[in-house]
Amino acid sequence: MEGSLRRAEPDPGPASPRELAALPPLVWPEGGRVIHVPALPGRPTVLLLHGWVMNRSAWATAAFPLLAGGVGLLMPDLPGHGDAKPLPSSVKPRAFFPTIARRLVAGLDALGIERVSLAGYSMGAAAALCLLDEAPSRVDRLFLLCPLVGASTSQIIHNRWASFSRLVGNVRRALSGPHGGALWRVAPGLGVSSLPAPDRLVQHTAEVFADGSWLPQESRFDTYVDASPEATELEVFLEGLRRTDLRTTLRSLRASRTVSAAGPLGEWRGEIKLATGSLDALSPPGFVRRIAGAVHPTRRAEAAAVSILEGVDHVALSQAPHEVTRLLFEWLGEPSQAPSTSQPAASGKVSP
Repeated sequence: MEGSLRRAEPDPGPASPRELAALPPLVWPEGGRVIHVPALPGRPTVLLLHGWVMNRSAWATAAFPLLAGGVGLLMPDLPGHGDAKPLPSSVKPRAFFPTIARRLVAGLDALGIERVSLAGYSMGAAAALCLLDEAPSRVDRLFLLCPLVGASTSQIIHNRWASFSRLVGNVRRALSGPHGGALWRVAPGLGVSSLPAPDRLVQHTAEVFADGSWLPQESRFDTYVDASPEATELEVFLEGLRRTDLRTTLRSLRASRTVSAAGPLGEWRGEIKLATGSLDALSPPGFVRRIAGAVHPTRRAEAAAVSILEGVDHVALSQAPHEVTRLLFEWLGEPSQAPSTSQPAASGKVSP
């Protein structure tokens, strides 16, 4: 059962990442949903935006340790993901993430939250940049993790051959695996969405391939807390398709290609951290360093110190959540309370 927009009384809060991910969501404006754990007096609130085909639970494991220090958390379902209603089909790609940004601002207003520390992962980085552009005075600091923004050619030309060939190999294996049928099903739409094709053709392709016979038309909420650290970006994506409408998937991919980091980052002078995986073929280190070059000169040196998660591909939140936790504490200027864990499948080691 969903909660009201404001909590009547303070509660002790969740005792684990799983409990955090399972908290009843509050209702945002325009049919949105958000997990909200209020900050203690004088402590910051972190707005955490999830990635493509994910939902509000995506950051739960990495962000849970922040609660011990009284940091507040806001983890929304972006439109069309989790339990949030999709944007109207009339919203064009260039207006997609700016519309999401305005809804996020309305959600902050409804909760009476004036300023946030803003973190965006993958597609969530596109939403974060548009929120920064829409309301820069509402953002204290910015963290972009594996950002997926701009034309697809930008990612390709900054890729290392080893990472790109690894991704191609993962695609080959997936085509003959248990999710092979789903991958064949979405491949035409993904291809059209990544090309400079007319928006009408992209929308028509999404409608043709999202008839519900192989993939659901309605999203189904399930948490990402127990995602395997051994799962590759493609396996996480294919699993996520089971809970995200394909039409939303294709529209959000298309829309993220229209978002530029240059405008918002070139104007803003707040603190910033950038990070990605050493094996990330979708947001390779060279591409993220290029984004750092768009940052305002007063923050460019800070942004250029891109944190690289060694042995990690695009799904850093499941492959190396505890290293992401350490980056969050560092970004917030907090004493690290990240849990000590055994070595995951990916090394998770952070290097400059």
